[in-house]
Amino acid sequence: MPTERFSRLQETKQKRISEAIITEFQRTTYGELQISNIARNARISRASLYTYFPDKEDLFQFALEQMQKQNLESPKKKLLLNQLQEQVSESVLTGKMCENKNSANQKGEPHE
Repeated sequence: MPTERFSRLQETKQKRISEAIITEFQRTTYGELQISNIARNARISRASLYTYFPDKEDLFQFALEQMQKQNLESPKKKLLLNQLQEQVSESVLTGKMCENKNSANQKGEPHE
C-alpha cells in the first residue's frame, strides 16, 4: 500500500502515478514488472516512486485496490484483475517474490 507521503501529493500527481502503475500491470506479468517503467510513465524518479511504494508487493496491492474501485462491471477488467491475482499467487507459491526481495536486499538496493 502507498505510504502517507503518497496521500499528501496533489491529486493530479496521484492520478498520474496510479495510471502508470495500473498500465504497467496490464502490460506485463507481476514477475516481469519494472519499477523503472512505472516511474518513467508517471514522470517521476524511481527514488520518488520508492518513497510512495516501498516495494513491488505494495504496488500490486495498490493496483488491485484501484481496479476494484473502478467500474468492475466490465468483463475485461474482471479478467485482468483475476489474471493479476493469479500471477501473484503463482509467484508466492514458486517463491519468486521472496527470491527477488532477498536478492535485492542482499545487494542493499531497492528491489523491483
